[in-house]
Amino acid sequence: MGMWIGNESVPLLVPGGLMMFFATTGFLFASVFAVADLSALSWIYEYVTGRHPPGSDQLDYAKTTMANKAKEMRERAKEYS
Repeated sequence: MGMWIGNESVPLLVPGGLMMFFATTGFLFASVFAVADLSALSWIYEYVTGRHPPGSDQLDYAKTTMANKAKEMRERAKEYS
């Protein structure tokens, strides 16, 4: 009588393999999100310090447009009151 009878090791290998797969996948996703967070924080830091990173012109344009619309709405509200 030997140590290995049939496929008795399969019930241990499948959950172990799934656990290793999910652990590796989770680590990779966490690493990707950490890099994305660092790049976003770097962009925000450059924007706040006035270095004008790529895309800051669009953000400034949107900010100006929203401020103009808010001013226009205030003026309209004053007309109706």
